[in-house]
Amino acid sequence: MSENQQEKLPRFLVSYDLIDANWAGRKPEALYAALEAIGAKRIQENVWVVRTSESVRALSLHLQNYISATDRILVTHTTEFTSHNGLFDFRLL
Repeated sequence: MSENQQEKLPRFLVSYDLIDANWAGRKPEALYAALEAIGAKRIQENVWVVRTSESVRALSLHLQNYISATDRILVTHTTEFTSHNGLFDFRLL
């Protein structure tokens, strides 16, 4: 996909709380790898940004495969934003 096409895709914020200390056999690295695989960039400790053609629901359902039943995930479509001292300047995405 060209850079111009990528810029036209919706931008989503993904945030999560990892509650289950046991992780039911999963490790947080699996969630991180899943986010990186779709091109997401970490902007805060538990917040990532990604551009994708997927819907909010589809993205949330996909990522739920990498968290436990007691963990929390929030996917938000965003059109306007500002940040300060993020881990990644998501204006670049």
